[in-house]
Amino acid sequence: MPVLSKRLPDDLGFTSAEALAQVGPWISIDLARPDSHEPDQTVFGPAHRVHALIDTGADFNVVTNAYAHQLGARPVDFIESYSVHGVAAKPVPVYLLCYRVPELDEMRIEQFVGTELPPNLPVLFGRMFLSGKILIYDGVLGNLTVAA
Repeated sequence: MPVLSKRLPDDLGFTSAEALAQVGPWISIDLARPDSHEPDQTVFGPAHRVHALIDTGADFNVVTNAYAHQLGARPVDFIESYSVHGVAAKPVPVYLLCYRVPELDEMRIEQFVGTELPPNLPVLFGRMFLSGKILIYDGVLGNLTVAA
């Protein structure tokens, strides 16, 4: 079982535990528009290394519309969306994107809901990403572990 284990840096004036509490559980991923959608022939397009925040309260994986456009992705669908603020005023786009988590030896093509996120947060992984994985959030030591 591949395991990604990381301790947040403590060189920013915070302990690792404080950094995890301040920044949240994030991992580095490669994200791209898939060049092929054939089942056993995932072709990874030009990839970008980004930080993805893991959010256990999110149903779906999320990408900012601006970042999806930067990757050259086009919506494959539009769905009704909701958040803690209620239902979105209009349907939101759904993009098909390919992500790779090198430490987990995992590459998948999945749907990402397009929306707006805080600055410097282009991607959010929801429970869709966590399905079939073990997540350990160690707030005492500031460690994050994801096993696939």
